[in-house]
Amino acid sequence: MFKKRNLIINSILLIVVIVAGYFGYKTINPTVATTTLRTSIASVGNVSTTVSASGSVQSTSDIGLTFKSTGIVTAVNVKVGDSVSKGKVLASIDDTQAKIALLQAQSALKSAEISIIQSGNTKDSAALTLQQAQDALTTLTSGATDATKKSQAQALLNAQNSVTSAGLTVANAQQALLDQESTTAANLLNYDRVINLDWYTMYNACGNKLDTNCTLWTTNATIRNAVAAWQDAQTAKDTGIAKDAAAEKTAQQNLDTAIRNQTAAKAALDSLNATQAEANAGPTATALQAAKLAVANAQNNVKVVDLQGQQALATQTNAQASLLIAQQNFDGTKIIAPASGTIAAIASTVGMNAGSTSAGSSGVSGFIILTNLNSLQIKASVAEADIASLVVGQAANITFDAVSRSRATGTVLSIAPLNNASSGSGSVQSYTVLFGLDQTPDGVKPGMTAQVSVTTAEMQGVLSVPATALTQRGPFYTVTLKPAKPTDAGKQVRVTVGLQGDSRVEIKSGIKAGDEVVLRTTTSSSSTGFPAGGIPGAGLGGAAVAIPGGGGGGRGGNG
Repeated sequence: MFKKRNLIINSILLIVVIVAGYFGYKTINPTVATTTLRTSIASVGNVSTTVSASGSVQSTSDIGLTFKSTGIVTAVNVKVGDSVSKGKVLASIDDTQAKIALLQAQSALKSAEISIIQSGNTKDSAALTLQQAQDALTTLTSGATDATKKSQAQALLNAQNSVTSAGLTVANAQQALLDQESTTAANLLNYDRVINLDWYTMYNACGNKLDTNCTLWTTNATIRNAVAAWQDAQTAKDTGIAKDAAAEKTAQQNLDTAIRNQTAAKAALDSLNATQAEANAGPTATALQAAKLAVANAQNNVKVVDLQGQQALATQTNAQASLLIAQQNFDGTKIIAPASGTIAAIASTVGMNAGSTSAGSSGVSGFIILTNLNSLQIKASVAEADIASLVVGQAANITFDAVSRSRATGTVLSIAPLNNASSGSGSVQSYTVLFGLDQTPDGVKPGMTAQVSVTTAEMQGVLSVPATALTQRGPFYTVTLKPAKPTDAGKQVRVTVGLQGDSRVEIKSGIKAGDEVVLRTTTSSSSTGFPAGGIPGAGLGGAAVAIPGGGGGGRGGNG
């Protein structure tokens, strides 16, 4: 019995010693931190980088059409949604004032053209006078010969003819002025007669009384026509008075020019007579001085006439410009479709002032918005980090948020050279990029949101590893091969990289297909209830496995 009890006690003590020894050992040698290895196989495949962006669908040609004049809308020949062809008249406004201005501009140009002709005649006369004065001076200084005397006689006859012709021109110009004044007076009487007749018609139409209820607010067509006729007669009077005044001014200018020419012709004749007399009698100092003065005066007169001609040309140019503007304003009372398309919006209706509206994502405005639903594009903002990867002509894949079944392909059409305005100093800069659609999918409309993806670079059939397998030290890259044992350190191998894709990186040299490389991992330790690292100062703690690149800022995927 005693032996049996000792055996039991000894067994218990042995178990206690063993347990105490085990926990003592664990205290001195804590559990080594374990590292979870993630690996990947280097394989041959495709490596690519992409740029993605969100944008909106818009028409390639939203056109805002406006009237070039202001006025009341008199006709709208289309409605929203109509398809129209190039050249169709879409709408028009009241063109009365524009038509009057066009007639006035045409009249002013005609007057300017007449002034050009008159200026040419005056220039010819001044040139002739100068030539005669120069000839007279030459004759005076060289002495008269038979040929000279014959020339003098002809010159005298020419000068007399010039005086006669100038006198006839003055008489004609005076008569033309009188005729125009008579015409003006007759026209004024006729204007007043028409106004009085129209006023009487309006007076009778209103029941022999005039008030605003009748002339302004009535709905009677006869009365409104009578009021309009009376107002048109007053407008015609104002227009006619202005036209007659312009004609009188032109006639007066013609008379003034003719008188100047007559005076010059008489002066030339007098000078020629004096010059010839002195030349035949022998030149004197006085005659010589007079001849030189005549030449100087004629030269000055040529300059003056030339300036007048230039002024006439400038007046004609201004009149042509005014006529062009008036014609454009008259043409601008109608809106004509510059291209085929669909009516997207109309600002006003008949009877209203021509307003302005806008429609679509392009932001254009006008009385009528014309769009092309058969040609759409995507407008997207691309971050500055990606914009350098895009070039015009690259292919794009496009999806649409509102039409999930639709897929489309397209190309990069344009890249804005300047960045978009940012909302603050910390905002990411972006650039506007336009993408063209190869074909418009069913159901896609302007304003819808689109998602665009562009493959900016791709290498096919190349060796690659995940980007998390690489460690970068300056310009060099390394990978860590999987160790034989988890507690061993993997072998670091320097590699040459090629295209760095979104998730994988091309490897040009350093490893081969099938090599297993270590990816960046996370480290965890098991707990025994005792402090890790062993007894301080004992130097018996377990060593963790070092994974190159683990805990470092390794390269991530691009794009």
